Amino acid sequence: MLVLTLDLFGSQRSNLEALSKLSNRAQLTLDMRYSEASNLEALSKLSNLTQLTLELSGSQVKNLEALSKLSNLTQLTLDMRYSRANNLEALSKLVHLKSLSIDGATRAQRMSIRNLSASLVKLNF
Repeated sequence: MLVLTLDLFGSQRSNLEALSKLSNRAQLTLDMRYSEASNLEALSKLSNLTQLTLELSGSQVKNLEALSKLSNLTQLTLDMRYSRANNLEALSKLVHLKSLSIDGATRAQRMSIRNLSASLVKLNF
């Protein structure tokens, strides 16, 4: 299966709506490090997504609620170093998630995801 990688590192693009056109994509890597985009809502339309890697280090993203709508997601990798997103509770709504890897998570971020899915088999901080 082909993995699509989008590099928005340092981008001044704030609107990610074009991502919603990738609705048939199963695997996506999105590098948003130090970008101006602050809203992940366009990702919520990627209903076929099973694997997602989000590089959020230093990004403007504060809310991960859009990820909770990715009902087929089984693998999620997040880079949270210097991230503004303090609450990861939305990840507990991913009922099919089997693997979760979070790099650079603060104690507060880790504590916000206490109620993860029972299907989770791999958790890395």
